[in-house]
Amino acid sequence: MSIITFFSGSFCNDRAVLDELKQKTGYPVIDDRIIIAAASRASGLSEKKIQGAFSAKISLFNQFTHEKERSIAYLRLALAKMLDTDNLIVSGASGLLIPQSISHVLRVCLIADMKSRIANAQKQKQISEKEAAALIRKNDENTGAWVKTIMGPMTRGQHPPMIS
Repeated sequence: MSIITFFSGSFCNDRAVLDELKQKTGYPVIDDRIIIAAASRASGLSEKKIQGAFSAKISLFNQFTHEKERSIAYLRLALAKMLDTDNLIVSGASGLLIPQSISHVLRVCLIADMKSRIANAQKQKQISEKEAAALIRKNDENTGAWVKTIMGPMTRGQHPPMIS
């Protein structure tokens, strides 16, 4: 049984790489949308609320409702139920929820240089260079917050755990 997680920065032409990976392996792809929908069904929370777990913003009411933590727990549960499938690609931020102790996971992260990302954002969104840079910074901030939430805070110079 093999699992590939595929995680990418925004505007890195990830769709082309993911399509090629899917074609070469023949593995089905489970993406964040599918996992969010399953977590929503299991929890009774709206998909929008579950999606909010990926955001750097935290609701003022979260300290009372623990909505973010509940959303992440249901995302983990939904993903865990899907991982009993052989030969699978998990695409998106949800792939980071798979524990490092699971050894049959190939973790792939795709990133491009900022100049290329800005050019891609301008082309895809029909926006200015300044708007593209701001959008990428916002996306990266959300991604960084997600990684920090899942992996915990790291000290300067510390790296995320590597797979051996």
